[in-house]
Amino acid sequence: MLEIMKYLAKLENSTLEEVMGIAEEKAIKKGSFENRIFLEKVLIRKK
Repeated sequence: MLEIMKYLAKLENSTLEEVMGIAEEKAIKKGSFENRIFLEKVLIRKK
């Protein structure tokens, strides 16, 4: 999986380190799986 992540980062002209940094920021702001926070449902409002 790590090689896949590195390759996907490369395709986006990024590095694995940059991707991991963004993931850390997201985990601090919105939580992570480590904290057992899971998205269970998405509600879509129709206009």
